[in-house]
Amino acid sequence: MSRLHLRDARGATLVEFALASILFFTIAFGTIEFGRMILDYNIVSNAAREGARYAALRGGASGHAATANEVATYVVSRSVGLLSTSNVTVTWPVNNSPGNLVQVRVQYSFTPIVTLLPQTAVNLSSTTKAYILR
Repeated sequence: MSRLHLRDARGATLVEFALASILFFTIAFGTIEFGRMILDYNIVSNAAREGARYAALRGGASGHAATANEVATYVVSRSVGLLSTSNVTVTWPVNNSPGNLVQVRVQYSFTPIVTLLPQTAVNLSSTTKAYILR
């Protein structure tokens, strides 16, 4: 085989590697971003669940009645720095009496970091309802 033929093959290998690596890195980083999004959704979901439980135990008859701001602050404290109080909506019944439903809704806008993928935000939200116990 001549040296000229080996040089041509080396150039073809370089082009093939460049094309294959673009596909590989797109799939790899896409998988990482999807994993980050699932992690953030789990945080949002757990924060809504814990906020509803906190509100259910602090109704009007509990002696330590919580306000919507206190519940939102508690939810933010359980979110590992992901949320702010503007992401939390608490819907109380009129008198906060036991047996009524309280609803905690948490919303978060997830934006991917990797620029290979489309930079569209994905809205993650979770709503939990619980009966006020006290």
